[in-house]
Amino acid sequence: MTFTGTERDLIKKQFHEFMYRALCHAFIDGLPAVALEEIAECIADNYDRHVVRPRWIPALPTASASPQRLSGRLGAVKQRPIFHLGDE
Repeated sequence: MTFTGTERDLIKKQFHEFMYRALCHAFIDGLPAVALEEIAECIADNYDRHVVRPRWIPALPTASASPQRLSGRLGAVKQRPIFHLGDE
Protein backbone atom coordinates (compact mmCIF):
# COMPACT_ATOMS: atom_id res chain seq x y z
CA MET A 1 0.00 0.00 0.00
CA THR A 2 1.35 3.40 -0.91
CA PHE A 3 0.36 6.71 0.59
CA THR A 4 -0.46 9.32 -2.04
CA GLY A 5 -1.75 12.85 -1.86
CA THR A 6 -0.99 15.70 0.45
CA GLU A 7 -4.40 16.63 1.83
CA ARG A 8 -4.75 15.93 5.52
CA ASP A 9 -8.10 14.08 5.21
CA LEU A 10 -6.78 11.87 2.42
CA ILE A 11 -3.69 10.92 4.41
CA LYS A 12 -5.83 10.21 7.47
CA LYS A 13 -8.16 7.98 5.42
CA GLN A 14 -5.21 6.09 3.92
CA PHE A 15 -3.67 5.65 7.36
CA HIS A 16 -6.91 4.20 8.74
CA GLU A 17 -7.10 1.83 5.76
CA PHE A 18 -3.51 0.75 6.41
CA MET A 19 -4.26 0.12 10.08
CA TYR A 20 -7.31 -2.03 9.27
CA ARG A 21 -5.30 -4.04 6.74
CA ALA A 22 -2.47 -4.56 9.25
CA LEU A 23 -4.94 -5.58 11.97
CA CYS A 24 -6.61 -8.09 9.64
CA HIS A 25 -3.23 -9.57 8.73
CA ALA A 26 -2.37 -9.90 12.43
CA PHE A 27 -5.66 -11.68 13.14
CA ILE A 28 -5.20 -14.06 10.21
CA ASP A 29 -1.60 -14.74 11.20
CA GLY A 30 -2.76 -15.77 14.69
CA LEU A 31 -5.38 -18.25 13.48
CA PRO A 32 -4.77 -21.99 13.71
CA ALA A 33 -4.33 -23.85 10.42
CA VAL A 34 -7.77 -25.48 10.66
CA ALA A 35 -9.46 -22.05 10.56
CA LEU A 36 -7.67 -20.86 7.41
CA GLU A 37 -10.07 -22.59 4.99
CA GLU A 38 -13.07 -20.96 6.64
CA ILE A 39 -11.47 -17.52 6.69
CA ALA A 40 -10.43 -17.93 3.04
CA GLU A 41 -14.09 -18.52 2.10
CA CYS A 42 -15.16 -15.40 4.02
CA ILE A 43 -12.49 -13.29 2.33
CA ALA A 44 -13.45 -14.67 -1.10
CA ASP A 45 -17.13 -13.85 -0.44
CA ASN A 46 -16.24 -10.30 0.61
CA TYR A 47 -13.96 -9.85 -2.41
CA ASP A 48 -16.77 -10.99 -4.68
CA ARG A 49 -19.27 -8.63 -3.01
CA HIS A 50 -17.05 -5.53 -2.91
CA VAL A 51 -14.78 -5.89 -5.96
CA VAL A 52 -16.31 -8.25 -8.49
CA ARG A 53 -19.97 -7.28 -8.02
CA PRO A 54 -20.31 -4.06 -6.04
CA ARG A 55 -23.74 -3.15 -4.69
CA TRP A 56 -24.15 -0.13 -6.94
CA ILE A 57 -24.46 -2.30 -10.06
CA PRO A 58 -28.19 -2.43 -10.88
CA ALA A 59 -29.89 -5.76 -10.38
CA LEU A 60 -32.48 -5.05 -13.07
CA PRO A 61 -31.79 -5.81 -16.73
CA THR A 62 -30.45 -3.04 -18.91
CA ALA A 63 -32.47 -1.27 -21.60
CA SER A 64 -30.70 -3.35 -24.26
CA ALA A 65 -32.29 -6.54 -22.90
CA SER A 66 -35.36 -7.75 -24.73
CA PRO A 67 -38.56 -6.39 -23.18
CA GLN A 68 -40.67 -8.82 -21.21
CA ARG A 69 -44.42 -8.85 -21.73
CA LEU A 70 -46.56 -9.29 -18.64
CA SER A 71 -50.13 -10.49 -18.79
CA GLY A 72 -52.91 -9.83 -16.34
CA ARG A 73 -56.66 -9.66 -15.91
CA LEU A 74 -58.80 -6.61 -15.40
CA GLY A 75 -61.25 -6.84 -12.54
CA ALA A 76 -64.41 -5.00 -11.64
CA VAL A 77 -64.09 -1.33 -10.74
CA LYS A 78 -64.85 -0.68 -7.08
CA GLN A 79 -66.05 2.71 -5.89
CA ARG A 80 -65.03 3.86 -2.46
CA PRO A 81 -67.89 4.96 -0.23
CA ILE A 82 -68.12 8.72 0.26
CA PHE A 83 -66.96 9.73 3.72
CA HIS A 84 -67.99 13.08 5.16
CA LEU A 85 -66.52 14.73 8.21
CA GLY A 86 -69.08 16.43 10.37
CA ASP A 87 -68.72 20.11 11.28
CA GLU A 88 -67.17 20.53 14.68
